[in-house]
Amino acid sequence: MTIAAGFVNHDGVLLAADTMTTDGGMSVVYQSKIIPVYFGDGKAFFAFSGEVKFSESAAERCGTALQRYNAAPRSIGNIAAAIRKEWTVAFQESHPGELSLSGDQIICAIYSEREHKVALCKSSNLSFAVSASDVECIGWGESVARYLVGRRFPFSSLAALRQRHVFEIAIATLARVKDFMPNAVGGNLIAVNLSKDGSEYLYGQRDIERIESYVLQFDDVAREMLLHFMDFDRPNTFEVKARNLLSEMDDIRRHWESALADNYLADIPPMEIYNIFRKARESVQ
Repeated sequence: MTIAAGFVNHDGVLLAADTMTTDGGMSVVYQSKIIPVYFGDGKAFFAFSGEVKFSESAAERCGTALQRYNAAPRSIGNIAAAIRKEWTVAFQESHPGELSLSGDQIICAIYSEREHKVALCKSSNLSFAVSASDVECIGWGESVARYLVGRRFPFSSLAALRQRHVFEIAIATLARVKDFMPNAVGGNLIAVNLSKDGSEYLYGQRDIERIESYVLQFDDVAREMLLHFMDFDRPNTFEVKARNLLSEMDDIRRHWESALADNYLADIPPMEIYNIFRKARESVQ
């Protein structure tokens, strides 16, 4: 049960995901699906889909190999190759003889201290490579997310957009997937950007929830307008609604601007992602 996605932007790579998982049985558990790894010559942030124990074990395995390295600083390609080696073995052990695409996959944002660059990577069963696209999605909500992003932005155009704009696109997309698939995608949405200079930014919960709320309000108004547009039995209804539309949208916009002015707790990330990043930082200090 997952939607996780990676978005290349002008400032780096943004990862976003939902937080709803299961404990292997029927119980729902909420946790971060983004796992940070810090090592001597870079950083790697893993976003996963599929079985939690396998994903966490595979990410830990990759992280241990990255942290063990103590030679000359590596390029993005060399760091990706080190991850590929560990991922391939972990996947083979857990999915022997599996030919069809498994739901157990990872998206990764990799920073190379040597190159001062960041790249988006993605697995596909045994393979793991730098992506040729500006957007990668995994999980049950992958098809819906790709459709929503692709309808508005070609996958090769996001890299020119600033981090904040891409963050808004990412949360708007995941919010819609969450609304469309409530039994498969849920919990807090989380997001982190790994920048070209190696810095990271965890987006605040209030900021995420604000976008999620207003995107769905806007969609509700648009759906209602579509129904009136197609209602030929009452041809005047659409014209009346259309005249009221700008006023209604303006009201939503005023509430949005008021919400933006309320910055209380805006920069505190959801606890699911805050805790796992805090522990990862403490482990290397």
